Amino acid sequence: MRANADVLSIGIKGLVATALFFAIAHILSPLVPQDFILGSYGALAVVLIALQNEPVASFRTIVTAHMTAATVGFVLFHASPFVPAGILVTVTIAVTLFLMASMNAIHPPAGAVAFVAVSPHSPVETLGLSFIALCGLAGPVTFVAICRTTETVFEQLKNVLFRYSIKR
Repeated sequence: MRANADVLSIGIKGLVATALFFAIAHILSPLVPQDFILGSYGALAVVLIALQNEPVASFRTIVTAHMTAATVGFVLFHASPFVPAGILVTVTIAVTLFLMASMNAIHPPAGAVAFVAVSPHSPVETLGLSFIALCGLAGPVTFVAICRTTETVFEQLKNVLFRYSIKR
């Protein structure tokens, strides 16, 4: 069981990092449809804030998995226009999972990227090839940078507050 201060710290870091990311996404909203980023980046926030020292939160795993998922989703979206949605989603997730496992880069939030790519009203329709760049690379890298910066700032703040409390 974690101490109350740790739990509160995780919640606050999650709030700050997610707010910063979605503020940036909101500013870019004329360029990027918003509805497709919620699930994947909400799950990514949980991994980066609460599981930051686990292999699933490594930069390599995150980028590899998101690039794989975005690429598989993009390719299967275009390769299978006449396949029923349920079958397309199932095959897309299976192929994504197989490739992530073969690269030793299992990252559950990336599964949402593949799912969204082949879902009805897919952002692949509007973004085209830039879907891979945005969802596979730019979004995850930006969110990792925000979460790692938030973590560093919180650690520095904690150190300052600790030193201040000792001096009193």
